[in-house]
This record gives sequence, structure tokens and C-alpha cells, in this order.
Amino acid sequence: MSFETQIPQASERGSDGKKEQMIEPVHEENKQSSVPDLHQESGEEELRVKLGEAFTRGEQKKKEMSEKEQMAKAIKLLRKIDRQMVDVDSRLQSRQKLFGGRFIQGSRLKQKGEALLQERKVLATDTFVSFLERYSLDPIPFLRAVEKGGPIWKFADRLQENISIIEELESTLPGACGRLSRDYGIRNFSRYPQRILLEQLEGENDTETPYGLALYSQNDWNNALNSTSHLDLEELDEETKKVGLRMRIIECIGLVDAAKRLISLDRRYGEYQKIQFAVVAAHGGENGFELGSQSLEVETLPENALKKIAGFFTENPTVILNACSTGKEESGIANTLAQVTNAEVIATGYQPIGLEIQSIDKTDTGYKFHTVFESPSLFGMWTRREKPKSFSKNNEIKTI
Repeated sequence: MSFETQIPQASERGSDGKKEQMIEPVHEENKQSSVPDLHQESGEEELRVKLGEAFTRGEQKKKEMSEKEQMAKAIKLLRKIDRQMVDVDSRLQSRQKLFGGRFIQGSRLKQKGEALLQERKVLATDTFVSFLERYSLDPIPFLRAVEKGGPIWKFADRLQENISIIEELESTLPGACGRLSRDYGIRNFSRYPQRILLEQLEGENDTETPYGLALYSQNDWNNALNSTSHLDLEELDEETKKVGLRMRIIECIGLVDAAKRLISLDRRYGEYQKIQFAVVAAHGGENGFELGSQSLEVETLPENALKKIAGFFTENPTVILNACSTGKEESGIANTLAQVTNAEVIATGYQPIGLEIQSIDKTDTGYKFHTVFESPSLFGMWTRREKPKSFSKNNEIKTI
């Protein structure tokens, strides 16, 4: 007899001797285990996704840390090169004073300086290219701007400052630096207040507000244009807002580039608003001033081009030349510009170390700027405040 015939599978005798059908109970845990736990599987999948994202973030953070470490190391090496260049430049200047240019060209010292420049260029390009391209910045023009934007021995410091400002601008408004570089030529980001740069981008579509320009030369051999005291943009921005004006910044690598920037602005805003004023921040002299690598000189003044550019401005604009000695001579660059463009040109005959925009008045014909230049006194022991000269059409010159 088999085991199955001895023990009934589904019956059992009751108390009355009759057989009762017995249904074996199914335990709850057995019931649950027989059905797939969709909720549990979904949770595991979500966990796997989160772990994957965390891993990706971790790898990205490692990559960024590695990049930051590489950039920090490069900055140290660049500072070392800067110090060597100071020594080479000082020795070259000493030889220039003693022997003139006869023993400079082709000398070992000159070759060493050129080799240091090349080493710096290669190191900076190789290290920072990925960082710059991430923010839509062309590495070659950017690094050239940093190189030309101040003394040769301060390259590493300027580069570090600009990298820091780029990160801050991008964290606030992604894509900001690429737009500023492409549309306004701005590459020396550390030169300008972040708030003003961001407001400039946010107000790009404003065609109703009259505006003017802060026009900067990219080149700055002595770091003057990076100084707040040279031209306080916060102060200029504040005064323009008081009279309902907007300020826009452009940075130029040369005369042609400046013309292209003005043409671009006119195409965008000219139908609605012409340029009311321009404050030019540059290095200059009695007969001209520099814009990037080129100069606007009295003797070679492109009158036809300037007359065309004058059409981008209002009928009675104000141009302020914040550049050395541009207002010194009656036949100098300030008066010449006034005659060609029909603008009131404000300039100084001294070497300004500061420009103060005291106030701006709105008049029937435009806007009147009240300014004071600061220049160094004898031996540079203190500063003196100089009233500027105003040059207008018909050779009208006055101290204001």
C-alpha cells in the first residue's frame, strides 16, 4: 500500500463519523510570494538609477577637481615665467639705454624673452582650452586679450582673475561669457563689474531706452584700464540711470573691430535708438589714441568712415576721451573729432589717473555731462582735480 492510500489528501472524519471536506489553508506569505512584487522591483530600479547618477556626478567631480588642480598648477608655473620675464625685460631696457638697439635684436637675452613668451603661450593654451571651450570662448583670442590687457609680468594674475569671474558669471547666467565675447568683444571679464555685464545681457532686447557706450581698448600696457579709479563704471551706470539712460560696454581689438561693433549695435537698435554718448577708455597722446593694436591719429584720420559712424549717434552726442593728453592741443585729436563728427568731445590735456562723472543733465538737445579728471601732481606725491576741455563744432573750445 502506498503512502497516498493510507492518508487521505482532502478528507477527514468529523465528530459525527462523517467525512468532512478539508481545504488546506493557504498562508498569506505563500500567497504573496506567488505574485511578482512590482513595487519592490520598481524601487530597486529607481535605486539603481540614483546610484548611477551619483556615480556620474562623482566622476564629473573628480574630473573637475583634476582640471582645477591642473589649472592651479599651471598658474604657479605661469607666475614663475612672469617673474623670469620681468628680469629679462629689465635687463633689455638697461642695454637699450646703454647701447641703443644695436645689441638687442638677435641677442641671447632677446631670444630668451621670446622663448619665455612661447612657453607661456603653449602652457596656457594646453591647460585652459577645455575650460574655455566649455563656455563657448575661443581660447586664442581670449588668451591674447589677457596677455595684452595689462603688464607682461602680470599675465598669470590676470588669467586667474578672469577664470574666477567666468565661473561666477556662468553660475549665474549660463552662456553669458560666450555671448559677451561674441556680441560685444568682451574678453577681459575681470575689468568690468559682474552686475553690469549681466544687466547688459538681460537688457539686450530693450529698444525703448536711450543708451550710450563705455568703449574700451583691449590693450592696456600698464593696467590703467583695469583700475576702478580710472573709470568707475558703477558710478557711470548710476548717473546714466538717473536720467533714463542705459549703458552698454564694448571692448575693441582695433579700429576695424570698433567699427564692426558699432555697425552691429546700429543694426540692432538704430531703428529705435541712436547712441547718445560714448566714454572711450584708452591710452592716448596729443594727436591720437589707441584702440587695441591700432591708433586713431589726426594725420591719418579716416574722415569718410568717421562721418558714416557719426550716423550711428544722435545729432548732438557727447564723446568723453578718458586718455592721456588728447585735449592738450587745439589742433589735436579731440578737436579734430569734434569737427568731423559734430559731437561735443570732452578731454584733458594731462595724464588722467581718474575720471569722475559728477552728474548728467537732460537737455532739449541731448544730455550734458559734468566731469572732472584727476591727474598726478609734480613727482606724483598727490593728485589734482582738473576741469576738462570741451571741443565743439566750429572750433569752439572751452573749459567746463
